[in-house]
Amino acid sequence: MYRGRGATLYRQRMAKAKINPPENSLTDLNYQRDCQLALEPSLTKLLDMARDAGWDLHQATYAVMILAAANLRNQALPEEASEEQDSTQGN
Repeated sequence: MYRGRGATLYRQRMAKAKINPPENSLTDLNYQRDCQLALEPSLTKLLDMARDAGWDLHQATYAVMILAAANLRNQALPEEASEEQDSTQGN
């Protein structure tokens, strides 16, 4: 899709793209909203790239949702991780 000078410019532009860090603590009521606002431009760009590559936008969006759900399922919540550790240590 991107070749030659276009590929170089694309890589430079993507290298500069950053996600804003959190400004509030994890327990702040606005933390989730701020996270969504920080991720939205990158997610929109990812979906645009998928569409430009020929993928159906609805299917690409669904794929991202499935991948995000799988990622979330594979992450242990802090309290689950400590309970798991306690059970392996016999506590």
